[in-house]
Amino acid sequence: MSRREEIEEWLVDDNPEALFMDGFDDAIVGVVKRHTRETLVCYSYDKMVEKLISDGLTQEEAVEYISFNIECAYYGDHQPVILYEPLEWTPMPPMGERSSRNRFEVLEFSNIKDVGDGKEKSEEEENE
Repeated sequence: MSRREEIEEWLVDDNPEALFMDGFDDAIVGVVKRHTRETLVCYSYDKMVEKLISDGLTQEEAVEYISFNIECAYYGDHQPVILYEPLEWTPMPPMGERSSRNRFEVLEFSNIKDVGDGKEKSEEEENE
């Protein structure tokens, strides 16, 4: 019995309307159970990328395909979820060296200036 068949069988009672992503059966890592919400199928992002690379895409093309065609799509409350797993936990690089694709970046707020209540201040108020 394949992983997908096992999950389908298990979901008969929990959420028979749960959706699967065709072609990514090897990327299924399990299900996500949420209190008071439907149980959903969970896929590994890394395994999805690996699958697309094995199908002939470059890593960049695979990442772009998933971003555009899967992450940005909405199929309703029963659509699958994607698990993003960092390979290593490493210290954050300096702000100028960060990749826009780093999904686990921690925002640094030390550089943000206080903007107050959003109202413009007169020169006299600024000089106080």
